[in-house]
Amino acid sequence: MSIRRMNVFALALLSAVAAAQQSTSEKYTPALDVTAMDRTADPCVDFFQYACGGWIKNNPIPPDQSSWSLYGKMQDENRTRLREILEAAAVPILTATP
Repeated sequence: MSIRRMNVFALALLSAVAAAQQSTSEKYTPALDVTAMDRTADPCVDFFQYACGGWIKNNPIPPDQSSWSLYGKMQDENRTRLREILEAAAVPILTATP
């Protein structure tokens, strides 16, 4: 195979892979969540309150936790989802008997 044909083939293959990745990728989530910001706080005085104040206000510490963060919330949600998946998998499949 000539080098030119190999280049054309490689370019076509890369284009197909890139198109497949774009079509199967999930919804884009931005790295900066502006809804978690507290724009009433002065960033020059308390940057943490400015950057995270909205999230802290909307996600109070649960009574059974000593601290709470985005990662703690995500861990609890993942445990709940995993439990639901495992409980659904534990239910025996009912098959029709002749």
